[in-house]
Amino acid sequence: MSFLSPLFLAGALLIAGPIVFHLIRRATRNRIAFSVTEFLDESPPRLQRRSRIQNPWLLLLRCLVIGLLALAFARPYFSKDVPILPQGAAPVSVAIAIDESASMQREGIWEKVIDATLEEASKLGPADQLSIIAFSDSARTVLSYEQWSKTPFSERSVLLGKLLADHKPGWKSTSLDLGIETAMEQLDELTELHGEIGERKIILISDLVKGSRVASLTGRDWPTDTRLKFHTIDSDVQGNAGMQWLGWAKQGTAERKARIGLRSTYFIEPVKLNLQLKDALNDTRLGESIDLRLNGDETRLLLVDIPVDAEGPFKLELSGDPTEYDNTLFFTQDQPRKISTQYYGTGDEKKPDHAAFFLSRAIAGWKDPIVDFQSLSIGHEDSQEAGIEDNSFLVINRELFADELEKIKSSIEAGAYALFLLKEDAHWETLRKLADEPAWQPKPVEGSYALFGQIDFQHPLFALFADPKYSDFSKIRFWKAQSLEMPSGSEANIAARFDDDSPAVIEKAIGKGRLIVWGGDWSPEASQWVLSSKFVPWLQRLVERSVGGQTGPSIASIDDPGLTTASSAVQWKPLGEENYAEQLPQAPGLYQLKEDNRERWVALNVSSEESNTSPLEVDVWDQLGVPLENNKQAVASNIQEKNNRLKNAIELESQQKLWRWLILATVGFLVAESLVAINLGKRRESAAA
Repeated sequence: MSFLSPLFLAGALLIAGPIVFHLIRRATRNRIAFSVTEFLDESPPRLQRRSRIQNPWLLLLRCLVIGLLALAFARPYFSKDVPILPQGAAPVSVAIAIDESASMQREGIWEKVIDATLEEASKLGPADQLSIIAFSDSARTVLSYEQWSKTPFSERSVLLGKLLADHKPGWKSTSLDLGIETAMEQLDELTELHGEIGERKIILISDLVKGSRVASLTGRDWPTDTRLKFHTIDSDVQGNAGMQWLGWAKQGTAERKARIGLRSTYFIEPVKLNLQLKDALNDTRLGESIDLRLNGDETRLLLVDIPVDAEGPFKLELSGDPTEYDNTLFFTQDQPRKISTQYYGTGDEKKPDHAAFFLSRAIAGWKDPIVDFQSLSIGHEDSQEAGIEDNSFLVINRELFADELEKIKSSIEAGAYALFLLKEDAHWETLRKLADEPAWQPKPVEGSYALFGQIDFQHPLFALFADPKYSDFSKIRFWKAQSLEMPSGSEANIAARFDDDSPAVIEKAIGKGRLIVWGGDWSPEASQWVLSSKFVPWLQRLVERSVGGQTGPSIASIDDPGLTTASSAVQWKPLGEENYAEQLPQAPGLYQLKEDNRERWVALNVSSEESNTSPLEVDVWDQLGVPLENNKQAVASNIQEKNNRLKNAIELESQQKLWRWLILATVGFLVAESLVAINLGKRRESAAA
């Protein structure tokens, strides 16, 4: 039993009055005066035994009357397990953001995440709104406000349990800022749809480690009606060690060394670790293992020897670390592409007055692709017998023999790239046959020299120079420029024009390959092109296109596997699997990447930031200006809760109205007390008579 006005219970102390009165003996009523006693002092009679209560039943009735009256004024009521909600309570709109990054793979964490989510959802009433977002380096909706609203109140916990049971953490990095911003956006959308939605609350359920990203929250404007609450999930195992790929210390086939960063965080005591290099294809050990001892928070750089005869791909396994989600590092050595460049031209490649001289030196030393240069000038003993590989890059700067023309045209149709330097009028017949454009005609270029007048920087040939810092071609002069007139039905594309609007650089697709026509020679006496700073980058991008485009790195983070390729049409096959798939990988490991009919190994690893499991300082949120659920808000929440309890108590008391029954009982006992008192008075009068 509870009381609305418990202070009135103090009135029960008045019961002491009747008890005292009933303990006092009354003096004799009738006194007879004697003459002999007039001069004596009055003396009360001495009691020979202790006082005893007179008329105990009457005393009991009087005490009950006072006690019941005090109880009635205290307004008692019986509380219930489910309190009555106050009328007109404002609804709460909640967005729960669940961290599903790689660090949540630690033992025991995900079970706590599910329990915390169910606990927060259980606090909501029928009118409250809820959405759940799962985030790592991207965010997605697990439960929408619409799903929550359409589900009956009694079935919401079942729905939430099913959704969370099928959900597991991933392997991406932690972006706390993204999770909070996505939750804010969902609350804003709910406000736009329904207007005023009451209190807005974001609950972030995460391990809140230092490796998390929060930078984008800097300078954000926070609504005054929105507050953020953290529900921190702690791991059962403290401390973690992780590895980071830092690159090759030396390239080549001998004395290769892998540079590895090793970091231990949040260990109370020094930890003993062991590193073992393995061949990832057959899981065999390579070399001796490395024993290490790291302090609680320490970063160390290691050089791991790679055997000369080992081709890879490789993996490093770390043992001794109680947290295992980031204890394997995959890596592979870049596999440079090779291409044969065949030059069909005149002149000596050793003399600086010919295009072959600049071409051979521009491609020397490239690491990817590695170019094998071969000059096939007229009279060269190999010019007639030279074969053309499918991945060849061809440069034509002379007339072609019939058999050469057929071989080159077939090679282009099969996928090769050919660059035709239109040096003189004698080349036109070869160009028409090679391009299959009999209507192409020479066009004189006006002036003593020509300049680039218009360049299509969206075209792959010149996209490299699209930035305004590199797009100035106005100082490159062409003294022996060649151009052509194209009929309206030509399928060729003009990538650049001279300043008289005549075509300067043309590209045409022939089968699977490309033919690029350059209006002029590449000798210093013909133009300044080969002496400009743009010549080598332009040529390298063209040769890269001929072998499938720019190649990405072979080692990347699982956060962005697309960085390993510049092509959009790629397929992935995990190590040990048989089939390729177009979907981007979602888990770390080794993958065979197929792009443009070329296969290579790619290693994807957990981000090194996910290995930093030290707690994130609370001061970080104060510096970012994030409105946390602070003490003032907690006090206000407690006051509101007390007010709600008081309103519930008043509602229960008004429904039960126990005070009425207590007043009736008091009246009944007063009647009984009066009857008993009258009866006792009559007895005394009869006894006195």
